[in-house]
Order: sequence, then C-alpha cells, then structure tokens
Amino acid sequence: MSDETTTPPPDSTSARVIDPSTYDRIVAAKQGLEAKAAGLEERLAAAEERASTADTLAKQLEAANAKAAKLEHQFGTYKAVSGALGTHDGDAIDAAVWQYNRLPEDGRPELADWLGSMREDPAKAPAILRPFFGTTEDPAKPPTPKRRGPPAKDQADPAGAAVDDSALRLMREHAIKTGDWSRYRAHRKALGLG
Repeated sequence: MSDETTTPPPDSTSARVIDPSTYDRIVAAKQGLEAKAAGLEERLAAAEERASTADTLAKQLEAANAKAAKLEHQFGTYKAVSGALGTHDGDAIDAAVWQYNRLPEDGRPELADWLGSMREDPAKAPAILRPFFGTTEDPAKPPTPKRRGPPAKDQADPAGAAVDDSALRLMREHAIKTGDWSRYRAHRKALGLG
C-alpha cells in the first residue's frame, strides 16, 4: 500500500476568478430580468383575463344578435299580418300565422303574397280569417249559443231594436277592426252584461 492520496484534478472553473464589479453587474442584470419576468407574468394574466372577458362578450353579442334577428323577423311577420288583416288583435294574427304555417312548404308563397291573394279573393281565405277580409257572403248562421247567467229582462238595444248574441258578436268584431268600442259597450250594458 502506498501512502499517497489521490487528489482530484483541479476544477477548471474554480481556478477562474471573477472580478467583483462583473459579479455585481451580472447579479443586478439577473435581478432586473427576474423583475421584468414577474411584470410580464402579471401582464399576461391580465391579458388572459381580458381575452376570456372578450370571448364571453363575443358570445353574448352573438346571442343578442340572434335574438334581435328573431325578434325582427317576428315583428316583420306581425306587421305584415296586422296590415293585411286590419287589426292588431294577437289572436287573429296568431290564427293567420298558424294557417300560413299549415300550407305545404313546397310552393308556399311568401306571407305577404298569400295575404294579398286573400284580400283580392276573400272566398279563398280560411274561414277563421274571412271576417278580416270583409267577405260579403253570409255563411250559414250558427245556432245561437245558450246564454249563461240570469236571463236579461230587456234585450233591446238603445235604439229599440232587439239584440241577440250574434249581433253582439258582430259589434265586437266591428269594434276590433275600427277601435270604436262605444256601440259594443252600450249594447252590452243594455243586455245587462256590464
């Protein structure tokens, strides 16, 4: 055995000495870069938050635009039907749209054209819409429905002529078309209906 101890070879970097001013400059640069990196990470987080907000707003805008387009279409339909029928009665407009949607899609005319054709020839209009096109034909008079409630003592109109339920119904239709409800109300009052 030998008494020699092996010593590791000298490290090449340990032999190199860095001057303190260079060391301070490198440390300062490293700290400056770390501060910049932290600032950039904060800016990146804020930008990602803004981007997610922008995505959310874009989706909301898309949904609002779709809803606006749907409402615009519904209003256009309402406007066309109410103009053709001459009424703003929601039930009448719904009935017209329902009748239109029942037509087969193949060869279905535009809504305005369909309504215009009925205005020209009211006999071709569905029965539910004929009163709005002013048909002159008298359909078979439906049986007078039984009156509900106590019988009225006097069923004469203010002018003295007898008034039945069908006449009252015609007065109501006239009032819906014209907006003048005075005659209808007077006859209801005369019948004791309030």
